[in-house]
Amino acid sequence: MGEKAAHVTFADVMGCYDGKDYIDCSNRGLTSLSGCPEKVKDFNCSGNLLQSLDGAPEEVHGDFDCSDNRLNTLDGSPVFVMVIN
Repeated sequence: MGEKAAHVTFADVMGCYDGKDYIDCSNRGLTSLSGCPEKVKDFNCSGNLLQSLDGAPEEVHGDFDCSDNRLNTLDGSPVFVMVIN
């Protein structure tokens, strides 16, 4: 029988963040973004096992990278993303 994948949340791996600085939770084996701050500067959750963006920050005042996950939809993605060049 196959083993059930562990449920690994943002809060489990990253603890508590205020979102004032760049948040890099890439390549951490995350299966959930539960516990993310609602407003962040830059946010990188690439290279994880995410099937959903539920729990992602609502506002990103910089870059947002969710590439290289198992996403089938962008439902749950931030409502506001401001990319600053």
